[in-house]
Amino acid sequence: MAELLLENRRTFLRYLTRRLGNRDVAEEVLQQFSLRAISKASDIKKPESVLQWLYRVLSSTLADFYRGESARRHDEGEYAHFQPKSLTDDVDPEAVCIHKDFI
Repeated sequence: MAELLLENRRTFLRYLTRRLGNRDVAEEVLQQFSLRAISKASDIKKPESVLQWLYRVLSSTLADFYRGESARRHDEGEYAHFQPKSLTDDVDPEAVCIHKDFI
């Protein structure tokens, strides 16, 4: 398994980089894929179809990455929706009082 991952690393990385548009992100997803492939290697039924199995794992790892990014962006959007546009939007300057003991 490890040999096939190493032999095809460039191909897998090229595949991910084309889809993600960012080599650093592709490297990160490649690491996730490699860990997943190694940890699930016992699932392989036919040793002659390992490369096909690896591409299925790569595809599902990429799909999981996209789902995670979509959820993260959604959560960030929800968080931003509840934040004031600036620190002074919701602050009444007359209501802010700094006591001289705190300075």
